[in-house]
Amino acid sequence: MASGQNSAQRDTAEPIMNLIGQKIALGPLQRELLPYYQRWMNDADVNALRIYTLRPMTWEAVEVWYEQVSKEMNLDAAFFTIYERSTTRPIGLTMLLDIAFLNKSAEFAISIGEKDCWHKGYGTETTRLMLDYAFRVVGLHSVRLRTLSFNTRAIHVYEHVGFQHAGIWREAHPFEGKLHNIVLMDCLARDFFMFDGQQEKTIS
Repeated sequence: MASGQNSAQRDTAEPIMNLIGQKIALGPLQRELLPYYQRWMNDADVNALRIYTLRPMTWEAVEVWYEQVSKEMNLDAAFFTIYERSTTRPIGLTMLLDIAFLNKSAEFAISIGEKDCWHKGYGTETTRLMLDYAFRVVGLHSVRLRTLSFNTRAIHVYEHVGFQHAGIWREAHPFEGKLHNIVLMDCLARDFFMFDGQQEKTIS
């Protein structure tokens, strides 16, 4: 009975939020959200904007993924669920991967899984929160990312928060019968703080 009550309490409780913005908040992965994670990972529209080839993700595969990234004290990665603040519903995932404390760098990734939340500024705010976390909290110097050349909206978002173009992998991603470039970008701490400061002045 006690374990059932604890489960019910987790289902009805407000989600834990570690990083809070105006429109979105970021919190830890939750086992109760595995149905969301599996649906996003199997959504062709969501995955069309990612570098990874779409593969069917079984419930068992998602459970294995969750166990790997949630139970181990991985110092080389940080995973967050993205929440819409007005509804507290989960809408996507974001992460820092390959965190290297020796050269103070990591790779950034984001996926907004709820398609009605696209084009609302949630991706921009998530990216800004993650960079602030990477530079102020984790103490990194450089954050890099990879995106697809046809994902022009995402590229504009990344430029807007301080990322700069670092190169391309030519014709490295097959999609819909064509080969597309993978765009490489990076952001140094000073780039972000300069852009972030400009944003503060604009808002004020």
